[in-house]
Amino acid sequence: MNLTFDVCNQGISRTDDCNVVNLSQEYLYLVLTFKTADWNGLSKYALFKDKTGAYYKKHITDDTVKVPAKCLLQDYFLFTIYGLGNDDLRVTTNQIKVYTGQSGYVNGEGEDDSLDDPTIAEDIYLKLDNTIEMTVVFEDESTATYDVVVR
Repeated sequence: MNLTFDVCNQGISRTDDCNVVNLSQEYLYLVLTFKTADWNGLSKYALFKDKTGAYYKKHITDDTVKVPAKCLLQDYFLFTIYGLGNDDLRVTTNQIKVYTGQSGYVNGEGEDDSLDDPTIAEDIYLKLDNTIEMTVVFEDESTATYDVVVR
């Protein structure tokens, strides 16, 4: 998913209306449109800050940058854009706060639904594995009868 932003001189503003939800990984990108020539020829970077105060620097390639997964663990993250040029030139933008909604995802929770429609072999195996009952009936001292009940 792409969040879009316009960058004009040192100002950055969001231009999309996407709903962002936390706990996603390898999914959320910032797409930047640089509206002014002062960004031409600069090496551009995004500096992300998560709610805990940790910073993550990412190089911007083709005016796009992936949001670090660690920034999507809380209810918001912040970022700023900066560019570096010759002779110690540095151009920066204002900081933007992106709020994230609460995800319903819980890592490792829930039952695996891969056996909802088992094959015949899986169905027999599951029945044998889970519901074998063995009853021993002694008719006399020399004979034992075993009944196996599969449900």
